[in-house]
Amino acid sequence: MAEPRILILGAGVYQAPLIRRAREMGHETVVLSTPGRHPGIELADVFLPVDITDVEAVLKAADDENVRAVATAGTDHGLPALGALVSARGFQGP
Repeated sequence: MAEPRILILGAGVYQAPLIRRAREMGHETVVLSTPGRHPGIELADVFLPVDITDVEAVLKAADDENVRAVATAGTDHGLPALGALVSARGFQGP
């Protein structure tokens, strides 16, 4: 059974280790961030230019990309979207 696709909120230096580790674990990573010179963009299996503070855009991206998990690290900017996604999709989480 393939590991689930994981949505990672943010592509900065604090999310890059999370993206690497998720990939090492066999997850396909879908990374959302505003465009820029962020190291996680190149590490992602799929990068989408989505503002992680836009809850509706994050929910839509999660549905469009058929993700089964969500995570972030080193930032609180995406926590409202992370919480909304956990609640709306029944994921385990905070």
